[in-house]
Amino acid sequence: QARRIGGHLRAGGRGDRQGAGGAQGDAGGYARHADRSGTAQRQDRGQIDRGPAPVAVDPLEMEERLERVLKKILLLVDPQKLDVAYRRICVVYLPYFLLIYVKTYESTILFRVIYVNRLVNLVKNDRLWLMKYWINTISKDHVLLGVKGGFTQAGHGKNIALKRLSKNDWIIFYSPKISYVDVATLQKFTAIGQINDYESYQVAMSSDFKPWRRSMIFTPSKEVEIRPILGDLSFIKDPSHWGYIFRFGLFEIPEQDFTFIHKLMID
Repeated sequence: QARRIGGHLRAGGRGDRQGAGGAQGDAGGYARHADRSGTAQRQDRGQIDRGPAPVAVDPLEMEERLERVLKKILLLVDPQKLDVAYRRICVVYLPYFLLIYVKTYESTILFRVIYVNRLVNLVKNDRLWLMKYWINTISKDHVLLGVKGGFTQAGHGKNIALKRLSKNDWIIFYSPKISYVDVATLQKFTAIGQINDYESYQVAMSSDFKPWRRSMIFTPSKEVEIRPILGDLSFIKDPSHWGYIFRFGLFEIPEQDFTFIHKLMID
């Protein structure tokens, strides 16, 4: 598009110089061109192409096209994340769409299709509203406190890990121990639930401890021991050192692993 506009500007400038001064305005190629076609240029004087006139974008056409694109976009979004998707579309993708639509209004259908497909691919790869699945490593006594209060914490009350969570993300809680201060092992998945807010919030447990939390809706479930199913979990890369990954506390897992554990805990 930029090259085409530049070509029009150069053509307009060349015509002005040739019509006004013939060969005197330029001692190079413009002069030779004026000598060869001076008669034709004199006949067409006053009708020099100075580039395309501004085109008014039809609001109705743009609205219909925008509606079609948004419908295509929303088909890619998990149904439980539509509220997040609408906010994302209004803030990021709607301005992007309007920009490319106005820029390509005079272009061929091919160019429009290319830009719209690029927009759709951006949306498709946007993990903000794709459903994500997590494991949060917390002792059972703290898990039970979260279930009772409808919240979760991570990283000893820090907000860094919680920022990675989005509304409606699923979390499976793994408890290596029964109590945070006890040494007795448990090694079971102890709870499962979904994030129910958009941002983390802070509470004051004491004057020097103010942990960050995310609101959750927990699903009734039963505990599942991890050792018998280690070979069925793809996020366990080395069964001989399977406990290493849980040291990360909160980490993402593939959907297939979540579905497998979820079925065991719910059934």
